[in-house]
Amino acid sequence: MRIYPQQTMEVDRNQVLADFQECSGIDDVEHCIAVLEQSDWDLMHAINSVMGEQTYDVTEENNSSAAEGAFVVEGKALSSVRERPPTPPPSYAQTTSSTSTGRPPTTRMLNFTVEYRDKTTNLVLTDSETIGTVKKLLSEEFGVAPHKQVLRGWKDRNPTSDMEVLRILNLPKDNQLFLLAPDIDLSDIQKSGTNGESPELLERLTQIYTLRIKYKTASKQYDLNFVGSKTVKEVKTDVFSLTSVPSRHQVWTGWPDKAKDESMTIAGAGVQHPIHCLEMEREAPAEKPRAKAVAMEIDGESDEDEFEDAQDIFEDNVDDNDSDLHVSSKRQQPLIEDNVKSETLGLEQFSHVFAERYGQICTPVFYIGSLDDAIREALQCKATERKLLAIYLHHDNSVFSNVFCSQVLCDERIVNYLTENFLTWAWDLTYESNKARLLTLCTRHFGSVAAGEVRTFSTDDLPLLLIITRNRSTNELLLTLKGKLNLDEVMTSLVNSVDIFHEQQAADISDERERNARLAVKEEQDAAYQESLAKDRAKAEEKRVLQEQQLVEVMKEQETLRQAEEDEREKEAISKSLADLVPSEPNTSCKEPISNIRIRTPEGDTVVRRFIASSALQVLLNFVVSKGYHLEDYKVLTTFPRRDLTSDDIDTSKSLKDLNLFPQETVILESRK
Repeated sequence: MRIYPQQTMEVDRNQVLADFQECSGIDDVEHCIAVLEQSDWDLMHAINSVMGEQTYDVTEENNSSAAEGAFVVEGKALSSVRERPPTPPPSYAQTTSSTSTGRPPTTRMLNFTVEYRDKTTNLVLTDSETIGTVKKLLSEEFGVAPHKQVLRGWKDRNPTSDMEVLRILNLPKDNQLFLLAPDIDLSDIQKSGTNGESPELLERLTQIYTLRIKYKTASKQYDLNFVGSKTVKEVKTDVFSLTSVPSRHQVWTGWPDKAKDESMTIAGAGVQHPIHCLEMEREAPAEKPRAKAVAMEIDGESDEDEFEDAQDIFEDNVDDNDSDLHVSSKRQQPLIEDNVKSETLGLEQFSHVFAERYGQICTPVFYIGSLDDAIREALQCKATERKLLAIYLHHDNSVFSNVFCSQVLCDERIVNYLTENFLTWAWDLTYESNKARLLTLCTRHFGSVAAGEVRTFSTDDLPLLLIITRNRSTNELLLTLKGKLNLDEVMTSLVNSVDIFHEQQAADISDERERNARLAVKEEQDAAYQESLAKDRAKAEEKRVLQEQQLVEVMKEQETLRQAEEDEREKEAISKSLADLVPSEPNTSCKEPISNIRIRTPEGDTVVRRFIASSALQVLLNFVVSKGYHLEDYKVLTTFPRRDLTSDDIDTSKSLKDLNLFPQETVILESRK
């Protein structure tokens, strides 16, 4: 880009237009021409006017022509202003018909209805006037200094500078604006209220507002009370003390539109009284305005005089505005330091510095963490939860970085679309060490081919926005967006990439559902098999236990039989031995007293035996045992009186006669069991 001194009249305006479009990124030729005409075709002044800088002062002495235009405020003429439509030289005659005749553009009259607090005023201005003129008139009407004024309600976009001409904004004939004065404190408002302002405003500023804040990240809720004069920024600072989430990382939902200006009071922002519900979560970068700087380079083909003139102009402006030095030094802070220790630390610095440089209104929500974590969270998850991964590659030395970041990447539509459909990870390639780290990451995650493609990117190819998708369990580079693209082209490409991703996602979801169905069937089969196996094992165990029990019972029976046989043999032996001890039965001719004993067995048989009456009871008992009726198994009972002859109370040495078993007696053998 060349530097064109204001004193040089013979300028190639075609080259100026081309350089202005390249630097500003504005494709609308008529818009560019209008800006350059307002700046008398001073390239640096025109660039600074659209970039929000006032690096060079434009004096009225450089105006090529002037036209008078009347201003009307509520029906009264207040002032007049000059219009400066210079006549372009013949070299530019073929570019546009409006300048080929040397006539200025048609002047339009614009109507403005401006509301400030409870007041309303009407302005009628020509479209050749600047934003600064509007603020000057409003300052005379409302008493608010121009530098404290914030105008909202513009049709297409908000002006970036007080030097911007109304014609550039493409305004309709009738416009309604709202004047905000966030820098005016409560004491100023109270003073103005004493001069006739509505007491309702003072009442709102002193009321207590309850902000019901739902902290989504930690699933907590806070009910905080604030006075109406509390600013939005102070509220966010207080929330930081509760949640440890810095203001720059707070993402809010539920604030009124006026609350975008953090210096606005709660009452002035339109917060509902007495209770207003808000939601906050972590991860948003800080939203801080930054001063834009325009990078300039000297054309190597310019002659020595032109270079010296340009250098003198640049040095003069540096001396006149010390803040430019501050802006230049501010931009020298890299987005990521050289040889950064970790990706997380690098991304934290990137998000913070990026917000300071470009975050006038909003900035993308960059993922804070390693590329591994970003891929795992965006791509290596369930197909229904998957997102596209956007990798932003930055280079401070690229001529496109400033325009792309400020006018494209920080555009509210782009930010909202990226937040909703993408997970955005960023890296700065300004230092070779950081570039080498990125190449290593690309090789590990996307293969050597993708890493080789990234390696071939030159500084002029940057910045880049790489769109990564996942297709059939593989991470693929879906799209590469270069920093040369304008806002509409980037937005269209992002929408197309999301459409393609949704088609792939639908197929992946279908495959995942089929896979899950197969896994579910397999799990059911495995569960049924395990259940059947458990039943078989239970049956086998039950059978084993039963067999063991049966074996034990058989062994017990065998032991019982053996013991019974042994007892039987022992009893037989005892019976035989006792049979030898029993005296012979006396015959009928025996002259000694005889006792006839009838023995009734358990089987119902009767055994009759004669015993000498003087024989001991033991003889009778031995006779019973010799017949196989052992006394441990049977009782020997008399009939009347009923006595047990085997009890311990009976003396077995007594005679039968003494025991009244004479001359005859019937005894009964009764089993003890």
